Amino acid sequence: MKVKSSGLKVSLAILLLSVLLSVLFHFCSWSKCTQNLRDYIVMLSVGASSSALVTLLIYLTEYKEAKVTTLENYWVTISHVLEEFGKLEYYHSGISLSLMDQAKLKLMLSQNKRDADNYLNKLNKVMDGYILLSKISYKEAENAIGHIGYFTGKKTWLKLYKDIHKPIRDKLNHVREEVYHFELYRSGEVNNIPVLLDKLYGLQEILFKKAIKGSFVCVYNNFYDEMSKVLEDFRASIYNCNADYQEPLCRYSYTKPCKN
Repeated sequence: MKVKSSGLKVSLAILLLSVLLSVLFHFCSWSKCTQNLRDYIVMLSVGASSSALVTLLIYLTEYKEAKVTTLENYWVTISHVLEEFGKLEYYHSGISLSLMDQAKLKLMLSQNKRDADNYLNKLNKVMDGYILLSKISYKEAENAIGHIGYFTGKKTWLKLYKDIHKPIRDKLNHVREEVYHFELYRSGEVNNIPVLLDKLYGLQEILFKKAIKGSFVCVYNNFYDEMSKVLEDFRASIYNCNADYQEPLCRYSYTKPCKN
């Protein structure tokens, strides 16, 4: 594409130069320049400008197609990463961390094996979702956005970087930092569940959002919902169409706690 871009610039330069020469020799006269010479130069300039115009139009069409393909590739790549955030499940134990320590938790779990299994299975499933998310590669997205500035210019690239690329990358890196504790637990190296819950609740605090719906608390995957909207705006700009936003879904709900 760089070769074609160079060809586009050269064609544009030839076109402008040819038009300029045609105008100069058609409307201007020099004592040392005969009419036949002027006509010959004008004819050559017109031919060169016509050829340059055809080449320019071809390159412009190919350039536009390459631009759309590049933007589309980034949108698809970054959407796949965001979809992994959308798969995260919310964990609600109903137990305040301030009331929980390791000894109390072991006692609680030992009193009812079925409840304990359900409690741990759900916790393991939620943690596994974060572990899977942490394994997602961001390299393709980094490569894809690297090609965009070539087509859009620095200002448009910077907006895309600030609105989409950096927020998703930062959240992914934050998940990777905390997932280390989940991996140790799943490998059997540690078993301090209150610490794990503290890490998990911290992640949920920045990714999910709660809303009161009557007597229930609805939990939304707020980061996914907000970034999906931004990505849809980006998609609409690529194809010059209207954005089609998805309605945020209540991912989890529980009864609103009673005030003491």
